Amino acid sequence: STPGKELVRELGMNGFAFDVAHLAEPGFRDLCRMHEGPLITSHTGVRALCDIPRNITREQIGIILERNGIIGIAADPRMLSVDGEASIQDVFTHIDWIAQRFEAGGIGIGSDLCGFHTPNRGMEDISRLGDLAEVLLRNGYPEESIKGILGMNWFRFYRTLL
Repeated sequence: STPGKELVRELGMNGFAFDVAHLAEPGFRDLCRMHEGPLITSHTGVRALCDIPRNITREQIGIILERNGIIGIAADPRMLSVDGEASIQDVFTHIDWIAQRFEAGGIGIGSDLCGFHTPNRGMEDISRLGDLAEVLLRNGYPEESIKGILGMNWFRFYRTLL
């Protein structure tokens, strides 16, 4: 057993969650074999909508949600659109894709809101979260789901973990 695998086991036994945002699929599978506890992805997109290795697959989404984790949808245009151009509507589309197939209770806003070079039209920074709430509301999301997506799902996750 390698020191890295021992560390994963030790952290798992002590109630830690793992952020899989930068794990390639083989690393994700290895981690899932070693750790049965919670997983999150702090910032990602949905691979079915933007087919790049950085984004997560439907299978990975299912595993994270089965473990009561959170999927943070990033605003980074490179994760939302194959042409590298994106808008607030693309953020909504990635959120909605997961919510329609799984649930809204495991979706959050990803970090990196200011960690990219090409601005996301309409979602340039955290001050635009209210605009995203309006998009969700216009598309039929109940207030409780919107509150969850905009932050309460992360809060619930960390409150449970800690």
